[in-house]
Amino acid sequence: LALIATHAPLRFLRFRRDVVQVWISLQPKHLVGEWREEDRTCILQHEYVSDHSTSAIEIAGTIVHEAMHARLCALGFMATKENRARHERACLRAELAFARRVPAAKEHVAYLEAVLKSGPLYASDSDANVGRFNAIREALGAASLSPWLVRRVFAWVDEQEAGGRKDR
Repeated sequence: LALIATHAPLRFLRFRRDVVQVWISLQPKHLVGEWREEDRTCILQHEYVSDHSTSAIEIAGTIVHEAMHARLCALGFMATKENRARHERACLRAELAFARRVPAAKEHVAYLEAVLKSGPLYASDSDANVGRFNAIREALGAASLSPWLVRRVFAWVDEQEAGGRKDR
């Protein structure tokens, strides 16, 4: 947050107004950040934040990106299936504008510019859900739980991925 406050003070003030909390959480590996409008929460993926190869500028950029989602929502521009690509481009442009203000961010700027030129900028809702279920699988596999419970949860996840729902 100090990088944002130092290099983009206006963005930092908006962040403080628009974002209620920041969580570090188990998220799918491809989802390093997420904006959750219902409780105005910025969620960052635990492995991404704790990985020593992730730079402070990358984490700050992700926060700026998610805070732009917050800003758009606060202005009444909610993300929908129809406008999600446009929403993501706006957030990526905000992240790029921030990175350009940080002198040591040349590599990250080049990366963001390449991403902007590269086509679709978001996964579909179904891809995101499959990623969430895979994250659940990974977390359960690493936990010391009863094998029976793990099998039941995996069966439930498989049902959800298949789009079916078995009520008991």
